[in-house]
Amino acid sequence: MASGETWRIFFDPAPDGTRSYENLASFEKGKPVAVYAAREFITSDVETNFVLARNNLTLISSTPFTLNGITIDFKKIAPRLMGVGHARLPEPDPSPQPIPTNEPPFGSKGPGFFVLHEPISGTFQAVQP
Repeated sequence: MASGETWRIFFDPAPDGTRSYENLASFEKGKPVAVYAAREFITSDVETNFVLARNNLTLISSTPFTLNGITIDFKKIAPRLMGVGHARLPEPDPSPQPIPTNEPPFGSKGPGFFVLHEPISGTFQAVQP
């Protein structure tokens, strides 16, 4: 499976510890400093319930920000990223969330809820041209 997505990175110079998965909008606190076009590829083994995911990200926009006296600009340090992750699935979601049918890629797919979630771990690596 492959999907197109947009990934956003936010910088918050004074995080207050209130971000939580119960309030997903809380992860958007701070200033957006990078936006990436993402393409995700997923391979699943239905016998072992193992999922392998790979993300290819290309920078769309970047805004420099300063952290501990160092100015960081994703345009200079990470114009492309690659992510690799793995997970066992699925697990029942204790707090099912409505599917955002007004957002891509879910648009016009009808009402529903996310009822399963996948704890996933992995890594991102900057890819220089």
